[in-house]
Amino acid sequence: MLILEFNRKDKEIINSISEIFTISLEFELETDDTEGTGEEKEDGSRIPVNPDRYMEIAKNSAINYIKDSIKRHNKTEELLDLLDEILYQLQLSGDDEDDEYNLEIFDDYLESHQEGSFENDLIQVIYADYLTYWSSDNVDYLSDKVKEHLPNFFSKWWRLLKFELDNTLKRGVEFSLLSYVEGIDKAIEMIEDFYKEFNEQTYWYMSERTGIHINIGVNYKANWNILKGFLMISDEGEQSFTFKNMEWRQKSLYTQTFLPKLKKDIEGDREKVMKHSQFQDLKKMEDFFGKYILNRIEEHGYKNYGFNITRIENLNYVEFRYPGGKVSKDVLIDKLYYFCYVVYLMTEEKYKRREYLKKVYKFIDNL
Repeated sequence: MLILEFNRKDKEIINSISEIFTISLEFELETDDTEGTGEEKEDGSRIPVNPDRYMEIAKNSAINYIKDSIKRHNKTEELLDLLDEILYQLQLSGDDEDDEYNLEIFDDYLESHQEGSFENDLIQVIYADYLTYWSSDNVDYLSDKVKEHLPNFFSKWWRLLKFELDNTLKRGVEFSLLSYVEGIDKAIEMIEDFYKEFNEQTYWYMSERTGIHINIGVNYKANWNILKGFLMISDEGEQSFTFKNMEWRQKSLYTQTFLPKLKKDIEGDREKVMKHSQFQDLKKMEDFFGKYILNRIEEHGYKNYGFNITRIENLNYVEFRYPGGKVSKDVLIDKLYYFCYVVYLMTEEKYKRREYLKKVYKFIDNL
């Protein structure tokens, strides 16, 4: 059901303490541009990317994707065999004169594996690497295109930005803040500057593959309550507040809610978990579940979930991976406020304590 905890009054509270939040934004954009192949020579022509180098990049990237996404997957060996098979078939398809590959191979493999399956996703990662490293002058070409098509945004923010290639995109770029800005207003300023030009151009676009990740921390050393965050955030069910006005993201493989998976894991560890589920010492129970949730999400692969808490221990922030696709400026700003609200819930013990305790009791009782 749609939560009622986050309302106008809560937003006013978050706004009144805006400056405590440290915020970093990550934008992913795609383009249909296929120019810029290889390294530019003095005469303006370009040298094709070395096919051996592509093979090396593609294999390492795909292996890391497998490890990051499914650390406990029992089909890892099968996936590695599939990776080797695809790369071998690509090599066989290469022409001796230009070393280009037959891209229909990717279509054949994609048709052989159901959309939404991990095999299908892995094939798309390998294909994305082809488009990224074979058909682009790496990140320089694409960052220049950001400068060209978002000139005012680039001129104002480029000193604070880093540009990276993203192998989950067909051909695109990810740019994010090198550090963070302090305060919600500064983050909104960046969002406003971006959309002002993005909405007026056609070179860059957002698709079902692109995301806008929001990293939020606080400007002091906080005691994070991970259990409170996972129980209070609303990212489960058809009317979840997190996905309101961007319901399409709920179907993404990268924005899943972790709570059902957590409950399933607990079933397998019932004796161990129940031993630590004692209300006589709530803090001890919270510490146990905090470590337990962190371990589980690291093993399952945080990239599968919309709420990434793996950065808390060393970097003092959490990552919200929910926004993406053709998300509007106003919706993104609304989500920024809501995610700051979730961070405040996790770092302020007394905030919404009554609502939180009710959820704790229900959570333990359902175990």
